[in-house]
Amino acid sequence: VWCQSVDTRFDIRSNRYVKPDTQPPSLTISNPTEGTVIGTQHVTVSGMTEPGSFLSVNGIYVSVRSDGSFSCAIDLFDGLNPIDAIAMDEWGNCAEIQITVTYNDPLPSLISDVISMEINGAG
Repeated sequence: VWCQSVDTRFDIRSNRYVKPDTQPPSLTISNPTEGTVIGTQHVTVSGMTEPGSFLSVNGIYVSVRSDGSFSCAIDLFDGLNPIDAIAMDEWGNCAEIQITVTYNDPLPSLISDVISMEINGAG
């Protein structure tokens, strides 16, 4: 704290030091888990991060609740699908986590079953 006097004006000023946060925010994906095989074309990705963080999942901004939880729906393609989450806190510290899930499109096997039934005379 210091005082400064200029002519008839008297000012009191102070500086405040704020220690910068250098730790990345915590980040976890609780659903789905690594290696999950999914039979639907959409999956709900949910987890936790530091409250107030900015979060993207596969490049899409996701809202973080006041308790740090998040949830969003992601479309999947047949085969392996990486799910990449990036959290950034107000100081610019980043955390990243990636999992991979597999979407097995049921349509090809259903078509194959129908064709097989037709060939074998079961239809």
